[in-house]
Amino acid sequence: MKTRALTFKELNSILDLLKYGFHYKEDQKVRTFRAKKKIYYLLLFQVNTGLRVGDILQLRRKDILNSRINITEQKTKKNLSRSYPKNTYNAIKEYCKENCIGYDDLLFDNLNVRTVQKNLKVVIKYLELRDISTHSFRKTFATLKYKESKNNIELVRRLLNHSNTSVTQRYLGISDIDLEKISSKAILNI
Repeated sequence: MKTRALTFKELNSILDLLKYGFHYKEDQKVRTFRAKKKIYYLLLFQVNTGLRVGDILQLRRKDILNSRINITEQKTKKNLSRSYPKNTYNAIKEYCKENCIGYDDLLFDNLNVRTVQKNLKVVIKYLELRDISTHSFRKTFATLKYKESKNNIELVRRLLNHSNTSVTQRYLGISDIDLEKISSKAILNI
């Protein structure tokens, strides 16, 4: 499945349903999707940091102290050390306090990628959305940072810890066709 970035409306709808739960109909029965606050906080953290879900699931409280991430990425084995938003830190700090998560404890224990994807799939189906997975939250981060940085692809590449900009271009949905269109437009009419 090809995933895509989320709109703000989609992002807020997904996070709200995960945070508060909802009722839905399936097989002629009314079912209840209970609030999944742990998944809510995981995806909130992902969209604000751009980390992969697998890396977030390995995070311990000590890895994210003082609005700073310090990890070795599982997929690439590269070190990553950078700041992330203070309001995200405050939300995760509150989550840790509510759930008695200690300094050396995993932030999201008893969760795995499959469980997160399975629960997200129920929400996505309920909202009648397509082409969305946990990776969409990383792509959303990339897209928003790209726009915020006035299209600085190198900055986004470094935030995502990609080895080259061609990977980042694919993330952002920048194709060769897009490059051709923009390169063929005149700056000044002659």
